[in-house]
Amino acid sequence: MNTQQYLALFVAIISGLLVACQDDDTSNVPATPQVQLAMSDTFGQYLTDQDGRALYFFSRDVSGNSVCNGGCAAAWPVFYTETLVVEEGLEESDFDTITREDGERQSTYKGWPLYRFQGDSQPNVINGDGQNNHWFVAKPDYSVMLAHQVIEGLGDTLSEYIVDPRGRTLYYHVPDEKDISNCGAGCVEERPVFFVGENLVLPSGLGADEFSEIIRGDGTTQSSYKQRPMYFYILDDIRGTTLSRKTIFPEWTVARVSWARPRG
Repeated sequence: MNTQQYLALFVAIISGLLVACQDDDTSNVPATPQVQLAMSDTFGQYLTDQDGRALYFFSRDVSGNSVCNGGCAAAWPVFYTETLVVEEGLEESDFDTITREDGERQSTYKGWPLYRFQGDSQPNVINGDGQNNHWFVAKPDYSVMLAHQVIEGLGDTLSEYIVDPRGRTLYYHVPDEKDISNCGAGCVEERPVFFVGENLVLPSGLGADEFSEIIRGDGTTQSSYKQRPMYFYILDDIRGTTLSRKTIFPEWTVARVSWARPRG
């Protein structure tokens, strides 16, 4: 091998090493999270896309499927990312993907389809929260959420009621008195009590002063809204279902926001 051939081989080896180093440098650069956390003085912690634009929930999506189509989807563009990278403080397991009625894919958080708002002209702006009382900025730590759905036996209009953060229906027990549960042993096996937690994080339209805590006869803590203790129903194993509605069980009704306070 002559000098020129040795020189060519040396150059090829050095070039290969440089390319390998560049590849290593690229692989070590952290990917930009497509879902990030931001902080607002008004709203607290909330989710954004990678450009810092707020993400939102739609209360009519309580079943986990998007019902925002056509003109709605034009005003509220769906959020979707194929390869999910989330910021520290968020759990990838809380995210999923659904296929919409129009065939497009959409990312979800805790079962709620995610959207942007056309009216948010720039990052760090939240103009969509509270729109039509159906849209809420997506927070990672809601204590409860609002749902809007037509419920059999409650008329043909949308009922506004309270669900847990993952869309599971909450109920009132009609015989209960003010902040007193009359659902005791045997009853609570089918209707587990709901406890909202210590620190309330609420969607717009729900006031913290309307929530209270009661200590039950068995020593456990239960949350109530407008002095009505709240419960789950064990057969509601799919989000958005209302199998314990009053048309089937007269003593039980979904936890509607507008329901009058109990007597007693």
